[in-house]
Amino acid sequence: MPDGGYSFETGALDDMASKLRDGAEALDQAATAQAEAPDAGASSPYVARALQALMTSTVAGAQALDDIAEKINVAQGSYHTIENTHEGAMEKQQHDTYEDWGEESMGERNIPLN
Repeated sequence: MPDGGYSFETGALDDMASKLRDGAEALDQAATAQAEAPDAGASSPYVARALQALMTSTVAGAQALDDIAEKINVAQGSYHTIENTHEGAMEKQQHDTYEDWGEESMGERNIPLN
């Protein structure tokens, strides 16, 4: 991290969000698979309920992964906004400073005018 502050890499955040969405898709596919409860004799109703609970939690897990991926995207947008805001403020400060020097002093300084 530069100067003890924060930093982020767009590619890493994109990669995390993508992997979470892939995991959510895999869970969605598993949840929509038609699993039939096996014949477990007298325990069949319990096994069927356990499978139903598993499918329900699979759907909830997929939703949680999607939610986390979306939060990563929102955070990434916030980082970009912060960087753009700071960059804009620095450019304005630089522009205001150059403007204060006046035209006659600009030729005396080795400062890019872009």
